[in-house]
Amino acid sequence: MSARTPYILLVDDDEDAHFIHKRLIKKQLPDAKVVTFTDGRKALRMLLDIDSETHQDCPTHIWLDLKMPDMDGWSFLDALAVNAGRLICKPRITIVSSSPNPDDKQRAKQASYPVSNFVEKYMSVEQVDTLLSPN
Repeated sequence: MSARTPYILLVDDDEDAHFIHKRLIKKQLPDAKVVTFTDGRKALRMLLDIDSETHQDCPTHIWLDLKMPDMDGWSFLDALAVNAGRLICKPRITIVSSSPNPDDKQRAKQASYPVSNFVEKYMSVEQVDTLLSPN
C-alpha cells in the first residue's frame, strides 16, 4: 500500500452495494476512508468543492455504478471531463456494474474521463486488494 491511506468514494444508488463494498474495504484496510453517495450529482458537487489549499478531502478512488437515476455513471464521467480543469483531485475510477455488458466495457475504455478498471458487483476480497493496490 502507498503511504497515503486510501479514500474511496462509492457512487451507487444501491445501498446493498455500499454496505458490502464498505465492509470489504474496511476488512482489508481498517483505516481507509469510505464515503458513499446514492446520487452522482452530489458526488460531483463534493469533488468540485474540494479545497485547493489542503487537498485533504481528495478521494484516491471512485467506485462508480453505471445505472443510477438522475445522473447515471456515463453522465458522471462526462461531467468530470467537462470540469477537468476545476478538479483538484485525480482519483482512480473503477466502474462497478451489475451487468457484464461487453459494450459497457468497451465504452469505459473510450470514456472522456479515464477509467482504470471495470468490475462486476459484488467484489471479492481479492478484487478489493487489487483495486486498492498502489500500482
